[in-house]
Amino acid sequence: MRLIILAFALGVLVLQMQAALPDWQAWAIGGCLLVLPRFRSSHWSARGLAILGCVALGLAWGAWRAELRLADDLALANEGQDVEIVGVIA
Repeated sequence: MRLIILAFALGVLVLQMQAALPDWQAWAIGGCLLVLPRFRSSHWSARGLAILGCVALGLAWGAWRAELRLADDLALANEGQDVEIVGVIA
């Protein structure tokens, strides 16, 4: 179980080193195809593929969350415009 968690975290770490966000849907599908049929097998090659699938799922999850976070950007029509902000400091 620890190895699976570390593999997922490794996928997130690999994403942090990328210059651009990859297509998270493809990584998620690939990860699921690697993990699901091999998760309960005791053969070392099947477990290795399951671990690679967990890395892919970690990368997909990180890319999905980053894409959601980057979607909160300023609209192109508002670029270069002055914006008035009103706030209260308590």
